[in-house]
Amino acid sequence: TSLLRLFVRYVNKGDVEKVEGGKELQIVKTDFSGEATVPSGDKEDKRNEKETKTIHPNRLVFREVDTKKAHTIFAPGGDRQRAVVKMGIITISRIATQIIAVFSVDRDLDQQFEFFNDVRFFPDSIYVCLNKFDLIEGDKTAKIEIRL
Repeated sequence: TSLLRLFVRYVNKGDVEKVEGGKELQIVKTDFSGEATVPSGDKEDKRNEKETKTIHPNRLVFREVDTKKAHTIFAPGGDRQRAVVKMGIITISRIATQIIAVFSVDRDLDQQFEFFNDVRFFPDSIYVCLNKFDLIEGDKTAKIEIRL
C-alpha cells in the first residue's frame, strides 16, 4: 500500500513523466479501504503513524493522458489466512496481464515467496523489485539464486 501511495504522490507531482520514457498520467480512483490499524501494533512514532494490515486488496486506477488508456494496479498483500485476501489474490491473478513482485530485503524472503502459493495464473513474465536494496551488504551486483 505504501508503494501505491508513493505512486499517487509521484503522479500528482508530475515526477513520472520526467523519467525516461515516462508519460503524463492522471489518477482516476484510489481505494485504500483494505487497510486496518493493528490494535497492538508497535509502529507508533512522533508522526502518529500506526502499524496497519491489509485485510482486502487495495486498488489504484490511473490513465495515460495522451492515449486515455486506463490501468489498474492491485496490491493484494496482507493476511493470507483471511479468506477474502486469499480470494483477492486468486481473482487478481486471473485478470492480471503483468505481475510486479516487490520483495523487501529486510524481511524473511521465504515468507514473502509463500504469497505466490495462492497465485493460480501467471503471465509469461514477472517483474521483480527489491525494496530497501540499499540495506544489502556486500557485493550488490552478485547474482541472486532463486529456487522454485
